[in-house]
Amino acid sequence: MFNRKIKNKKNIKKINKRILKIFIVLFFIFTLLFLINKIFLIYTPPKTTFLDKNLSFRKIDESVFIIENEIKNIKNSSIIFESKDDDFKEDIKIKDIILIKNEEEIINNLKNKNLKIINTLNLFFNNVFKNKEYNLDYEIKDNFIDTLKFIFSPYEEKIENSRIVIEDSNYSITEDKNGRIFVWGEVKEKLKSKFNENNFYNLKINLNKEIKNPKIKKEDLENYFNNATSILNNNPIKLKYKEAEYLLNKEDLLDLIKFDYIFEKEEFLKVIIKIDKVKMFEILDRIAKENDKNVEEGELIIENDKVISFKPILNGYSLDKEASFEIIENKILDLKNEIDLIITEIIPEATNSEVVKYGLIDKLGEGESNFYGSSRNRIHNIELGSSYVNGTLVKPGEEFSLINTLGVISSEKGYLPELVIKGNETIKEYGGGLCQVGTTTFRVALSAGLPIIERRNHSYRVSFYEPAGTDATIYYPKPDMRFLNDTPNYILIMTEIDDYDLKYTIWGTYDDRKITITEPIIKNIVSPPPTKWTDTCDLEEGEVKCTELAHNGADAEFDYIVEYKDGEKKEVTFKSHYVPWQQVCLRGKSEEICEQEANENE
Repeated sequence: MFNRKIKNKKNIKKINKRILKIFIVLFFIFTLLFLINKIFLIYTPPKTTFLDKNLSFRKIDESVFIIENEIKNIKNSSIIFESKDDDFKEDIKIKDIILIKNEEEIINNLKNKNLKIINTLNLFFNNVFKNKEYNLDYEIKDNFIDTLKFIFSPYEEKIENSRIVIEDSNYSITEDKNGRIFVWGEVKEKLKSKFNENNFYNLKINLNKEIKNPKIKKEDLENYFNNATSILNNNPIKLKYKEAEYLLNKEDLLDLIKFDYIFEKEEFLKVIIKIDKVKMFEILDRIAKENDKNVEEGELIIENDKVISFKPILNGYSLDKEASFEIIENKILDLKNEIDLIITEIIPEATNSEVVKYGLIDKLGEGESNFYGSSRNRIHNIELGSSYVNGTLVKPGEEFSLINTLGVISSEKGYLPELVIKGNETIKEYGGGLCQVGTTTFRVALSAGLPIIERRNHSYRVSFYEPAGTDATIYYPKPDMRFLNDTPNYILIMTEIDDYDLKYTIWGTYDDRKITITEPIIKNIVSPPPTKWTDTCDLEEGEVKCTELAHNGADAEFDYIVEYKDGEKKEVTFKSHYVPWQQVCLRGKSEEICEQEANENE
């Protein structure tokens, strides 16, 4: 029993010794491996290459230098791109072609070793037995092919698609032409093939050409050309903004019409003929600037029953350029040559209460006459007489009398002497020319559809009041020019003189009456009698002075029809009779006859 215990103790000692030996051996091995791995912190492990460079057992810094220098040389090396057909070549540095993405990663892998006891064995086997081949990870730059195209484009025969172009102020179709184009799609593949073989030096890439057919041929455009020509020849195009008109001539259309060539999957599909929106808007901007109107809220100032200041309530309006462009484009392409532009009406947000109170909302009528050729005194009298009429308010149901409005015609009121028709002669009196006021008042009352109570034509036709039959003579106190305000509200007479044009306007409230005024019919024209001569010693011998001018006699008439909202209709035929007017002239006698007559009278 005792011997057995002794024997067991000896066996345990042997086992322990063996374990210790194994531990010592393992410790030695791990220490050796660790030291070897540590060496590879300074030196490049075996079986390490970069491209075709063997970096084994070189110092890490030396290997890094070799790698960096090699990459630098690669970047600075050139690839020769050549076109044998054109005897042309171009050197381009690789750094302008590719982007190297893993330079920093390669260097970090050489420098950074995760040296820990726990991974000693794995690191050792990687360092000693594993092949470590470092190659470049790169990508070809996106803009490189564009650079090549720019360089080599002069050596291509460009494809020429047919186009509709302007030639001598008309359209024509250009000829289509095949092209000889470099095959850029294969260039990247050739480069990748070289680089994947780690071939970065003394490279040559041959650029091949291929024949390309045009996508648009001349016959494809014939119908579009005919349509465009029809549109172009349908000039001028009239654009209408209320009363204003603007013409688009042939040159304008050549500038406005454009062609969009539509492709689908790189195949020609069609041509869209359209109007250049930017250029059309430049024209519309100009039209809008000249015609758009702001709203006017109105103004009415009354002093002593006379309007001294009046501004009507007026809606504004502006050109709807977007809608107008759409209709312009459609109508031009549909061969229409009159186009009403789209106008937006703007209603005032606030209005003058006095204008509304008196009902001076609508322009009821306008009357005009022209006094070109009048003497200075006659013009003065017309201006003065019109100033009395201007601003006259007429109540509803009230009669307007021009004589009452003007008052007594005299020098005290500022009138000057001028010719008037009095009886059977034409003489000078104060206020001559006021019949211009009477005639214009008659015409504006007709235009407004008001009942005429009193009106008389002149004895003979006067050029200032043509056309015959539309004149009205006045003379204080008779004849008068009178009309009735049969509208539901006040009416206002406003006068204006523009150069030699006398313009009267009546404002009030429109009640839907319809006015028809026919053109005057002039008939029964009678020539004047022969000139009546009177010899006088008041003139120099042979001097002639005519006191009356000859005028044809005639009859004139026109119809005046007013239809009211309730269906009532009033018809009046205004008839005028003008007598033929004899020319009367004075003629100077000879000095002998005048002396003889003087002696006889003594």
